[in-house]
Amino acid sequence: MVSLLDMLEFSARDYIELTYQIGLHLGSTQQRKVDGQTAGTLMANLVSETSRLGLAVTKEQVTAMILEIVKQNPSRLSFSLDAKGLLRFAKVGTDDVGTDDYVFDPSRLAHYFETIYTTLKAELGTLLFKVIPRERANYSSSAWLKTSPVALKFPTSFQELDRAGTCYALGQPTSSVFHSMRALEPALAALAKPFNVSSAHDNWQNVIQQIEAAVRTLGGQAKSPQKIEDEKFFGGATSHLYFVKNAWRNHVAHTRDSYSDDEAAKVMQHSLEFIESLCPRLQE
Repeated sequence: MVSLLDMLEFSARDYIELTYQIGLHLGSTQQRKVDGQTAGTLMANLVSETSRLGLAVTKEQVTAMILEIVKQNPSRLSFSLDAKGLLRFAKVGTDDVGTDDYVFDPSRLAHYFETIYTTLKAELGTLLFKVIPRERANYSSSAWLKTSPVALKFPTSFQELDRAGTCYALGQPTSSVFHSMRALEPALAALAKPFNVSSAHDNWQNVIQQIEAAVRTLGGQAKSPQKIEDEKFFGGATSHLYFVKNAWRNHVAHTRDSYSDDEAAKVMQHSLEFIESLCPRLQE
């Protein structure tokens, strides 16, 4: 994920400089006035930048050019990669050729520079960026969840809500709702556990009905503040999940409905608030 500023800085500083240098060297090869030291710096930059951007095909073209130059100058030139992976040229020796001049075929060098430039543009054209509106940018990472207790109490739910936020940020509202519903699975399991109700690989209807039946048995217990609190907590939570099941989960799970951005945002926030309400008493 990169910002517009990052993209502009790259375009203005790195790409333009590289293409400018390629253009200069392409013109130099036609006049047979290539400076070896400057050419080496350009090649080093090309190797570095193509590696950083993952432009494997362009890097292969640059490597082929370097190998051919070194092969034509076995007694004068060698190259290696330093500890940081940067290209380094080293003089092996000299003869009657000047210290910064190497034997090369200008037409071959021109061919390589033309091919590298064309390949560089083609590969950069395959790198696609999607603009995230400012109002959704916060959801492109887990930053919107950083103050929530869900991360500690319900880590699986946290991951699903994080994915829901990413889908929402990228303009995929139905996928966002799907992940919001997945975030509620650990919550359902946590509600079932105190009553020894299994929630493994079962549909929500069966689990909710068993939890509700267990909650009703609380009515036979002696009246106490704890009993009242338990009935309110577990009864309210299971009723809420029953509503969620009918309103959203069944529809998104069985491709019955699609959702708008506004609906996805509401479902995501609603799911987060519900799971947070369980955190004081329950966890995965």
